[in-house]
Amino acid sequence: MIYFASTEYSNGQAGVAIALKGSAVCTVKEFVPCPSCTIENFAGVPHRIATAASQYNDEDLVFVVKNHCDGAKLPLALVNYATLLFVIYGMSRINRHLKEQEVKFDEDEQTAQDYSIVVKNPPPDATDPGEWKAFFEGAVAAEFGPEGAHVTCCTIARDNYLLVRALVRRREIMQKLKWKIPPGATLDLPSLTAIANAIEEKRNLIDRVKCLVVPDVPALLCQLEGINNEVKRLSLLEFPATRIFATFETEHAQRTILNCLSVGSRDVKRNDVLRIQDPKHLFRTRLVLTVKEAEEPSTIRWQDLSDRVWDRFVKMMMTAFAWACSIGLVVFTVRLCHHRSAKFAAYAIAFFNGVFPEFAKILVNFESHPSEGSLQTSLYVKIAAFRWINTAIIVTMITPFTSTLSSGSNNLLDGVCEIFFAEIVTTNVIKFADPMGFIERHYLAPRAGSQEEMNSRMRGEEWHLAERYSSMSKILFLTLWYCSIYPAGFFLCAMALFINQFAERFSLMRTWRQAPRLGPHTSSFSRRYVFTLVISAMAVASSYSWAGFPYDNLCENEGAGDNDDRNNDELEDYIGTWDVVSFDGSRNVEVTVSDVDPSYRFCQQSLYWSGNFPAIPYWQNDEWMSKEQELLTTVYGLTSLFLLIGVCLWIIKISIHSMIFRSNYETCGKDQGIPFSDVATISSYVPEVKSDVFSYPLLAVDTEDVDDELYEWKDPDKLYSYYDLTRDAREILKETMMPEDKIKSLFSTIKHWPPDQGLSDMHAGGLRLVDECR
Repeated sequence: MIYFASTEYSNGQAGVAIALKGSAVCTVKEFVPCPSCTIENFAGVPHRIATAASQYNDEDLVFVVKNHCDGAKLPLALVNYATLLFVIYGMSRINRHLKEQEVKFDEDEQTAQDYSIVVKNPPPDATDPGEWKAFFEGAVAAEFGPEGAHVTCCTIARDNYLLVRALVRRREIMQKLKWKIPPGATLDLPSLTAIANAIEEKRNLIDRVKCLVVPDVPALLCQLEGINNEVKRLSLLEFPATRIFATFETEHAQRTILNCLSVGSRDVKRNDVLRIQDPKHLFRTRLVLTVKEAEEPSTIRWQDLSDRVWDRFVKMMMTAFAWACSIGLVVFTVRLCHHRSAKFAAYAIAFFNGVFPEFAKILVNFESHPSEGSLQTSLYVKIAAFRWINTAIIVTMITPFTSTLSSGSNNLLDGVCEIFFAEIVTTNVIKFADPMGFIERHYLAPRAGSQEEMNSRMRGEEWHLAERYSSMSKILFLTLWYCSIYPAGFFLCAMALFINQFAERFSLMRTWRQAPRLGPHTSSFSRRYVFTLVISAMAVASSYSWAGFPYDNLCENEGAGDNDDRNNDELEDYIGTWDVVSFDGSRNVEVTVSDVDPSYRFCQQSLYWSGNFPAIPYWQNDEWMSKEQELLTTVYGLTSLFLLIGVCLWIIKISIHSMIFRSNYETCGKDQGIPFSDVATISSYVPEVKSDVFSYPLLAVDTEDVDDELYEWKDPDKLYSYYDLTRDAREILKETMMPEDKIKSLFSTIKHWPPDQGLSDMHAGGLRLVDECR
């Protein structure tokens, strides 16, 4: 910053805005002769090319703006290189600190995840919790001795999403009917039919059109009848087991099971029983299980557990295509805005950064994710990648290369500065104002038709951890992408993150609703992939930035300034004083050319647009780099290449090799020696589905079989049976005389075996970790 703002670089950058002081903006420019240049060479910047009427012939003389700012200095580049190394070191320290904090938080609070495992490939007919209890306790009987490993809870999740979805829709319709019918009216079919007939008789044309948007009682009743028939049809199907969740009484038992039964996915796919040394570790003596540590109960997406890998892949490809189309549309729109002004484009970018997360949520909800952690990761990738492209890369793409060091509207660094201030001001003002939440709480909630509807309006805005991480990574990416030519971005980045912290703390305590316990998945993904890619982007972008100086696409002709005959021949018609006018008419200056002045030719100085990687002097078509610039570009370019190769190899190692060729279970923290049944905030894996109509989730399990202590939430006004979807199924199927056992087999099963006090005391002393059993 000191060098860029000095008289040595650009005469102190007189006339440059304060926010751009210390950036690479160049103010020392002049028109120079360029006999071979054409308007096509500078089509995007017509103000940089000008002509003058010749006194000797009918051809116009061509002049082009030359930048006389030498920013490619080795000491300056070394400072930026040291910044890269410092960022790498800082990121590594932050990663280590976050990993330590994850372990600390895990040890501070005992949750169901610390005691539970999940089987991802159970046999379809393995729906007896007792069978799974016997298998798990027998698999580690030798490690535990006489006291044994106690399975406290076991949940059998079935592939019944279509049935559950129909029942949820039915419950939502019943709730909406309750809000619409007169007070005191009952929800039985005869009463609803009478109310619907009365409304039908009074309907006019406007009411008929209105009910297409907001269904009234007759429309809802028609939907209800269709759903009842759908439930009857689906009840004739058999629903196989898709996931098995087992919760042990001690962490020691859970870790022992995971160490003994965890194998590589390749061995599971081949059902390679030879890889299992102990036959007790094979389910039904012939099946290799996929056993993993379970996620928190509140993060399980029960409706997506049954989808196949291929179905998930197809949905991911469809949403990826939609994401790419949205990127193309945004690039087109921002480009149009940029033609107006850089400020207009900056606020368009900030607008799209705020709107796109809502579109991304629609995409990820279309996808299939077995847990909220997986959904948040997908959402994180989509939002972060979009914001990186929208915030930093688009600006580079739509701004002409020769406008990089220019100051004023429609130039690169002005656009970057405007983006910083738009992100600092716009997004945080919206967070503090919370306009939608204000309308929900202060307008819609007081006008609710029931207490339950009012409660749903007062829950607050739903928020996603992925969006918060992507917001942080977006600002960091913008800073590092332009740090070599706009070092003041580090201070603006610190200011933006500081203000964002307070804005999000305010929202977290005042306006956002409670989120599920996601665990460290998003943080781990960010450390492993996002921050690593951000550092790589810094190295690559900086290498291209140093190679691009002086950003004027002009190369000096050979022999210039040495009285060479070739140069004199080219300058012969240019010697003298000329009134030059730029092609767009915006500039009219007087230029004097002597016989010792050099002439220039067009040369493409942007290695980025040439598609050359890494950014090293080897790719020069015309040699515009000085010896000093060639040295620093070589060092930076090769560093970016080796860093990118190292990052790719590291990602391949941690994300592919460990999952395919070996077990990847690792313990997190120490065994606390606290039995599951003694944890104050005890909860287990109870199948449930969230609905926007209800304040609490709907339960896809018979609540009579579930102890109240196993739920993770509690409605102070209603019993758990109120949210029980199996009661809806019984009400619909009572006409079919379906047996009770058959109705129960349509839903997931949960079984609870509370331990004896003596058994709990014995397990409380087990603090040892278990070696690999395989």
